[in-house]
Amino acid sequence: MTLANKIKQIREKKKLSQEALAKMMNYTRSYVSAWECEKRPITSEVLDTFRAAVGLPGVPLTNDEVIQYKHQLYDWRSNVVYGEFHKAKELQPILAQGAEWSCDKDLKALYDLFSASFYYSVGNAEAYKKVMGSLYAQKHDFNDEQLHWYYRLVGIRELTNRQYKRALNSFCEAEKLGNHLGLDDVMLNYNIANCLTNMGYVSLAIKYLEAAQKMAKETPIHRFDGYIRLLIAANYSNSGRCHEAIAILYDCIRDERERYGTNSALSGMYHRLAIAYSKLEDTTNALKYLDEAALCITENKGSHNYNFYLRARILLTDNKIDEGMDCLDKGLQLADKGTLYHTLLSSLKHSMLLNANQSRLHMEKVAIPCLLSYGKYQDAASYYYKLGKFYEQQQKYKQSAEYSFLAYELSNKLIKGDIEL
Repeated sequence: MTLANKIKQIREKKKLSQEALAKMMNYTRSYVSAWECEKRPITSEVLDTFRAAVGLPGVPLTNDEVIQYKHQLYDWRSNVVYGEFHKAKELQPILAQGAEWSCDKDLKALYDLFSASFYYSVGNAEAYKKVMGSLYAQKHDFNDEQLHWYYRLVGIRELTNRQYKRALNSFCEAEKLGNHLGLDDVMLNYNIANCLTNMGYVSLAIKYLEAAQKMAKETPIHRFDGYIRLLIAANYSNSGRCHEAIAILYDCIRDERERYGTNSALSGMYHRLAIAYSKLEDTTNALKYLDEAALCITENKGSHNYNFYLRARILLTDNKIDEGMDCLDKGLQLADKGTLYHTLLSSLKHSMLLNANQSRLHMEKVAIPCLLSYGKYQDAASYYYKLGKFYEQQQKYKQSAEYSFLAYELSNKLIKGDIEL
């Protein structure tokens, strides 16, 4: 769109006649007409007078201003990612005005994409939902750059909902576009690693974490390094290197407390520490750090569900049946039906209360399909293994072999990093 067309469009959007605008700018109507018809040059002085007259001092109109505004958008996104919300909140109304009145649909789309990330980060659920709905309606018209950021937003949403398979799918689409556009960064690598960690792809997760850790050294915030080390510890724990995981986690917790005090991020670190100790069969320390995690959880229902699930599993493994069943009941009351943790809690309860055949049916019909849909492949593999053992005890060797092979095949894919999306 030409500069002349932008002036005309803004004038009409402000519901001003040429004569009214001319009066506000101390020019004659013929001057405004000449600008809009491209019969007179539009100087920087004219532009400044025009912007002041219509009350839009920051709106980008020239090509150079559009480029500068785009840089400001990326700086704004960095403020959000690095947790500099005070700066982000100050810039938001200025950037919103620029996007709304720039007469540039690509700039407006990029602003909307970054504003969704902003609203999500500051906890404005209503504004976030509204913007995401608008973006979904526009996505078929997005260029590659806009699609990259859209896929990343969708990935974050799915990751928050613990839909790891869907999240990874979105992040991988973003990665393909990002490699082409030069938009690869620490956060994308971290989020992919987060999905892979929760799905059980240890070696692949560590590869992405190493890339993220290298990039994190160039960022102006220390917290990324702590988050990356946390995921490295989780993968060490998943692969049996529990003592190494515990050493890293103690460092992460110390650094987090020194820099930021008690906060919800600590709950994830304590949960990982509890898991590592439970794998070493150290129930005392596992339960101790679950208590610490519970003290750091605020309003996150998923984290509370996870705490109940881990606690119940540790207690039942230690033959503390009554305490374990009490945890299961509390967790099931809190968890929404159909969610990942409701499925995990109910599966654990079925295995304790019902006969072996009912437990088998629940694993086959409910637990495994749910785990596969969420991308929790490591847990699904363990359920396949349990089903294989069940059929072996029943002397149904064909079914036992089928489920044992499924367990082996899925575990092998996790080791090789053969991703199914």
